[in-house]
Amino acid sequence: MHPHAPHTNDTTRRASGAPRRTRFATAALIAVAALPAAVAATAGTIAFATRTGSESEFEYLFVEDGRNLSITSSGTDWAPALRIARKTAVGLFAFAIGDRMWIVREPQWVARAKEIVGPLMALGRRQGEIGQEQAEIGRKQSAVGGRMGEIGRKMGALGRQMSRLAVRSAGFSDPDADQAARDEIDRVRDEVEREMQRLQRQQSRLEREHQPLELEQERLGRIQEQLGREHERVNERVTRELDRFAKECVEKHLAERVR
Repeated sequence: MHPHAPHTNDTTRRASGAPRRTRFATAALIAVAALPAAVAATAGTIAFATRTGSESEFEYLFVEDGRNLSITSSGTDWAPALRIARKTAVGLFAFAIGDRMWIVREPQWVARAKEIVGPLMALGRRQGEIGQEQAEIGRKQSAVGGRMGEIGRKMGALGRQMSRLAVRSAGFSDPDADQAARDEIDRVRDEVEREMQRLQRQQSRLEREHQPLELEQERLGRIQEQLGREHERVNERVTRELDRFAKECVEKHLAERVR
């Protein structure tokens, strides 16, 4: 099971009061898709989710490997479960209902819990992939934008130079006087105009280069929005199923109370 990180569908946040968001992580990359969550995870934590709106709030946490683990949450304090995970260096499924917390360490039951959240993790990985593509296109857009900005600065400098040349040219009141100076001004003006035209052509090429990047970014954004909506639907179903499964573990004494 690959690492997958925080999703939350809280309607309110207890810590910051920020608007709702969602964060997904693969082993080395966290791709942000929408939402607050003061949740950070390393490769040791593969999933975190929470649901509110009922009398007893249900939250859950998966630990793939108790080693190399780090997580913080503005919601549940997972310290009791994480201490056991670090101590035993085994994977586990932890869940909290209200202020009570349990852990499940039996591999086959942990596997069943992971199977329930599998569709949610798959969506998270897909969102992470799209996020990587968006980031790569963003880097290309930034590079093109930087080049366009540099050309714009050069064109501005040339424009100021042409203004100064115009002022100098207007300063000659006698048409026959200072012909050499006039010729020099004309020569420089021609060079400046040619350079300006060259820069304008470069600018046009960069604009054409930037356009498909912008269109692709918009396309990926639409996909990300669609996946986000799907994620919300799947998360509601997965959380309900996992809630029932967690309570079954408690009833069958397969879950160990840690708080």
